[in-house]
Amino acid sequence: MLRLLPRWMNFLSKHKDPTLPLSGVAVVLLVLVWVFVFVRAQQDQVLIEQAAFGNLRNIARSFKEHTQNTLGGADELLRIVQYHYEKSGDRDFPLLKDYFDNKVLDVRFFNQTGIIDEQGMYVFSNLKKTATKVDLSDREHFKVHLNTYPYGIFISKPVLGRVSQKWSIQVSRRMNNPDGSLKGVAVASFDPNYFTNFHKSIDLGPHGFTAMASLDGGVRTLVEGDRSQIDGALPNLKLPESVGITPLGTFKSDQVFDHVKRLYAFERINNQPLMVLVGMDESDALMEYKSHLRSYVFFGGVMSIFILLFAASSLLLLRRFARINVELKATHDELVVTHRQAQSATDEKLELTQRLTQSEKLAALGQLSAGVAHEINNPIAFVASNISTLQKYLDIYEQILDAQPIAEGLSVDALKSALESVKSLKLQLQYDYVKGDVHPLMMETREGLERVQNIIQDLKNFSRTDVQLTWQMANINHGIESTLNIVNHEFKYKAELALELSPLPDIQCVPSQLNQVFLNLIVNAAQAMDESKRGVLSIRSGVSEDESHVWVEVQDTGCGIAPENLSKIFDPFYTSKSIGQGTGLGLSVSHGIVQRHGGSIEVHSTIGEGTCFKVSLPVIQADQASVQLKS
Repeated sequence: MLRLLPRWMNFLSKHKDPTLPLSGVAVVLLVLVWVFVFVRAQQDQVLIEQAAFGNLRNIARSFKEHTQNTLGGADELLRIVQYHYEKSGDRDFPLLKDYFDNKVLDVRFFNQTGIIDEQGMYVFSNLKKTATKVDLSDREHFKVHLNTYPYGIFISKPVLGRVSQKWSIQVSRRMNNPDGSLKGVAVASFDPNYFTNFHKSIDLGPHGFTAMASLDGGVRTLVEGDRSQIDGALPNLKLPESVGITPLGTFKSDQVFDHVKRLYAFERINNQPLMVLVGMDESDALMEYKSHLRSYVFFGGVMSIFILLFAASSLLLLRRFARINVELKATHDELVVTHRQAQSATDEKLELTQRLTQSEKLAALGQLSAGVAHEINNPIAFVASNISTLQKYLDIYEQILDAQPIAEGLSVDALKSALESVKSLKLQLQYDYVKGDVHPLMMETREGLERVQNIIQDLKNFSRTDVQLTWQMANINHGIESTLNIVNHEFKYKAELALELSPLPDIQCVPSQLNQVFLNLIVNAAQAMDESKRGVLSIRSGVSEDESHVWVEVQDTGCGIAPENLSKIFDPFYTSKSIGQGTGLGLSVSHGIVQRHGGSIEVHSTIGEGTCFKVSLPVIQADQASVQLKS
């Protein structure tokens, strides 16, 4: 990828307007990022919805088993009543009464237990205080047994008891004469709150829904949120056709009861035309998905901003590079004219110096652009790698979460076996290693992004093109560190950096101009060293003995400067570098900047051993009346 970067930059530079290819690449990358966000979000929604349906199925199974156990207990009670009444008729009423009074038969969950004769008259009740016979021939739980009822016991909708004066669910069983004709109906009256209180014990959210209903939607009990209704006045539920076809299942609907869109699970009660229905508000069920979606959108937004910033920075550098070429040519022509016209006015020389300084700065940025791109690309590369690894770790977490057993309904041995399987899966997927590696990966990713941010900020600060720069108090150690961030690629493959920065006082200066001096000295030192022999780049700072000046030394172990050339190195356009590596203006411009700061620049060099430049600058400028300095 790094090899392709120069070709890419060269390709863009050949276009008169590089906006189109850069925009195309940015659009493609943005589309890829948001396609990934959309696809991943859709996958998470499906998985989380499936998990929610699984939880609802387990809850429905629990409610079903509770209901069947309760109805089974009621049926046992009714069978005892049936046995005595079919055998002895009303002669066993005292015996049954004795059973109930002495709690031989458990009626804790019933409002009342009694017998309706073949005429529909309520002739027996376990209640101690009962009225005379009550006509119940119009009640559904009696009328249904006038003909053979295929399900054994019948469970009615809630009705207001004429004897108990309580809302009850009537559970009734037919009793026959020896010839098979109707002898009567045994009936037990359930308190509906017995079911609704159990249903409320499971938190399904503020819009959770549970119901026991017939397959045609007739409501026996219903709980919505923390509210329940047991008065029998509810309309039938609007259920999908699948409820009457399959014994259990799931569906999603906003038409069942109150137009709240929910995820539902249902399961039929064995040997009854009834089922239990459990629902959860879709927004509550998918709350985890919404959290994931916000994370994915945040990731997409960050990546989009980065892509746009990278495209904008690339475009800005390319356009500045084009302006550099134009300005360098214009500056060169002007310098030739200025050299021939030695008597030019002082104002013209100052203007030329200003333009020359800015042009040299931009030229240096142009030469460093590939290195800066490399410095940005390195952290981006391992950030991308870390994100890929984190994606794999997320898949491992999901596998382990999916393998977790659900305790409800499992025996101890089955649960123990399932937990052993999870433990084996963790060993197989190296869960402990993944768990310990996640946080270091996140730290590395954050450090990489901070590295890119620092490089871009330093590059922006260095490349300012203000014509009028203002004096200010600044610490030149900060300028050296900022400059090293930009030129790091120039020397890191050639030399070791020995940085010895002493604490310095703030000095009165133009920081951006001094940064240009440090950049020129560091780049020259890096280019003087050969890659075949790794050298040392030493940068030191300190304060003079009288504390009136600060100084900076940049020393290399390169080829050195010949003695006969030392007197020429500050001349404009003098360079010993090959064509394309320098303009010959770096040291000349640096010398001028240091002089305008009232400082000095010294050089010591030995052939074959290296060169040392020392810049000395006053802490406070001698001319306090001067408030501005042209770059």
